[in-house]
Amino acid sequence: MAKNTDRRIEANRMNPEFKKLIEEAKSMVKEGKKTQAAYHVLQHMDLEQDENKAQFCHIPDRQLGEMIGTGKSTVSNARQDLIQQRGHIEKIVKNVDTSKIKVIGRGSESVYLYYFPTYQLFNKLCLEVPYFSCNIGRTTGDVKTRVSDQIGQQLPEKARIALIIRTDDCEALEKKIHEKLKRENLEDTVGEEWFLTNPTQVEGIFKSIDEEQRKERNEKLEQAKQLLNTLGIKDPSETQLDTILERFIDSNE
Repeated sequence: MAKNTDRRIEANRMNPEFKKLIEEAKSMVKEGKKTQAAYHVLQHMDLEQDENKAQFCHIPDRQLGEMIGTGKSTVSNARQDLIQQRGHIEKIVKNVDTSKIKVIGRGSESVYLYYFPTYQLFNKLCLEVPYFSCNIGRTTGDVKTRVSDQIGQQLPEKARIALIIRTDDCEALEKKIHEKLKRENLEDTVGEEWFLTNPTQVEGIFKSIDEEQRKERNEKLEQAKQLLNTLGIKDPSETQLDTILERFIDSNE
C-alpha cells in the first residue's frame, strides 16, 4: 500500500501542472485560505484510491496536507465535501458535456463559458468563422450544477462547458469580460449572457485583465512603499503594505 502511495505521489510530482497547483495552493495558505487551498488541488485529483477519473492520482490526506501546508484535517474535510458534490453532480447533471473543460485562474468562485456544439459546427462549416454563440456566466458554487439548472432538461443536445475561470470575485470578473466583448449579431437573444466569441478569445481576455490587475497592484505597491519610506519605515511588513494598499483602493473607488 505504501509503495502504491509513493508511486502516485511521484507521478503527480513529475507533472508540471501538478507542481503549479501545489505552488498556487501554498500561496493561498500563506494568505490564510487553507480550505480554499485544499479545494484548489483536490478538485483536479482522484478523490478516492480507485477512482481513476480525474487529471491527477489520489494522494492520502496526510501527505497532501504536508505538501500544501494545511495539515491532514483540512484536506480530509475538503475531500469529503467534494466526494459528496461529485456524487450529487453525477446523478443530476445529465444534460451537460464536461469532457473538454479547461480550468484556469485561482479562487473559490467561477466565471464559465458554455455553448451548444451545433452552433459551433454551423458557424465553422457554413459561415467559415471561428466565432459562435457562447454563454458567459458566473457562480459561487459548482459550475456544472449551475449550467444544468440554467438550461433545463428539454434540449436536443448537451451544453458543452469549455472554460472555467477561478476567481475570488466572479461578479466583477464577469462584468469586465462582458464589457470587453461585443454583442454583434446577438442583439435579439433572449438571454443577456450570450456573445459571439469562442473559448480561446475569452481566455485571452481574462489573461489581459489579470495582467492589468497585476500591473495596477504593483504600481500601488510601489506607491505604498514610497509613502511608508517618507514616514521613516524603510522595511515595511506585509500588514503595513496591505493597510496602505486598502486605502489606495478605497480612495480610487
